Amino acid sequence: MVAPQSIPVNAVRTDPSQPEYQALLAWPFAALPFYEGQVLRLLQNDIPHRVKYSSGLVWIYRNLAGDTVGFAALDVCQEYEQFTGGKYHFYIPLLAVHPAFQKRGHGRGIVEHLIAEAALLAQIPVDFSNLLFLDVYTANKGAISLYNKCGFVTLNPDAPIPDPQENNEEYVLMAKSVAVAPE
Repeated sequence: MVAPQSIPVNAVRTDPSQPEYQALLAWPFAALPFYEGQVLRLLQNDIPHRVKYSSGLVWIYRNLAGDTVGFAALDVCQEYEQFTGGKYHFYIPLLAVHPAFQKRGHGRGIVEHLIAEAALLAQIPVDFSNLLFLDVYTANKGAISLYNKCGFVTLNPDAPIPDPQENNEEYVLMAKSVAVAPE
């Protein structure tokens, strides 16, 4: 089976003080019970904190027509240091595709951009892990499938973690190496 092609997306760096970031708070997120609250909570609290006090980077993604089709964040942190021997690592705390543009390949384009950004950062001569982590709710089957197709593996398939901030909705941890092969 051939993996679906990604749709080209134009990545535009932003931050929580910018109007395009603030516009994300009004998006019509999916109707799954946990999704809207979780995304809004991260947009309002977590991502601004990562940008201000950590190494958080945020992008909005536009299609060729100029429509904002998604957004994502990338951070360098120690949230999953138990898998990296205590080293700092790359982490995708949030990624979303606008509901009107889902199932068209934009998500894959966004994931590929984040992998490329993490791979660039991995080349900096610092003692970072070369692993890129993300966590995803087990109910979000579409996202899990996308991440698998992009080379992520689930680290805790038999032991999902309950999220107390989202009515104990369970999530799994996924990771992918972003090491660049020597030439």
